[in-house]
Amino acid sequence: VKLYVEDAGENPVKGITAARKLMDVDKIQLLIGPYGPDQTAALAPITEKKGLPVVALANWLDKFAEYQNLAAIYPSTK
Repeated sequence: VKLYVEDAGENPVKGITAARKLMDVDKIQLLIGPYGPDQTAALAPITEKKGLPVVALANWLDKFAEYQNLAAIYPSTK
């Protein structure tokens, strides 16, 4: 198992850049840790298109239900 780390600082734009590097250069097979719902929402369409499983450190939002490869570790705040 190899662990790759990128820090996007909760910034969705930096998160997309970091995730693309991890997916395209490092060829990761699982992404753990888009942090927060904003970063998760920005990354979900990209990772879904690539079929990459994601475990997000974010509250679950109803709009995440459309993504088959996304799991959030914090429950909904409803």
